[in-house]
Amino acid sequence: MIADAHAPEGGTADPIRPWRRNPLRTRAHCLYDVFVGLLVAALCALPLLGYVAARAQLDDTEARRRTAVAENRAVPAVLEQNVHSVGRSPGRSGPTKARVTWTVTDGTSRTDRAPVASTGYKGDAVTIWLDRSGSPVAAPIAHSRLLVDAIGLGMLCVIGGLGVLLVLYAGGRTVFMRTRMEAWAREWQQTGPAWADRTT
Repeated sequence: MIADAHAPEGGTADPIRPWRRNPLRTRAHCLYDVFVGLLVAALCALPLLGYVAARAQLDDTEARRRTAVAENRAVPAVLEQNVHSVGRSPGRSGPTKARVTWTVTDGTSRTDRAPVASTGYKGDAVTIWLDRSGSPVAAPIAHSRLLVDAIGLGMLCVIGGLGVLLVLYAGGRTVFMRTRMEAWAREWQQTGPAWADRTT
């Protein structure tokens, strides 16, 4: 077996020294390695970024939900019309509203349009939410919905960050290869004639 030229007498080869003394490595290679290392570090940090974004979203929306629950109250009501769908009404920004009747604090009945969270037919019992002035408001969003929205935001941050890193890597790789090709072309212009003279 041929002994390693970089191995010290009576020892083993240093796996790092040949890499550092590689005559083909240039400053561009070192900068590119640093660039790739930073991208890898950013890639490893993406899950943490997604978690932080999701947690912040959940904390903010949960705080608003608790405020809405504390300031508003749920009361029983009766549908005055059939309701076949809930959620956002077509062409509107708010939830589906239906005509309902409920009993106010003085014992009288009041009929008005209010956001409803379930389908039903005329005469069915539903629950609506009223603010401090007694006006109908949208029901607080369920905690499970807030959790799903927060997870979705976290995943979106991770996927978006991954896309940005891929674009940066592709751009950096293109610039690096172009720089190396231009450097090789300049070096060949200097060494090419000498090689041509030597072979003729």
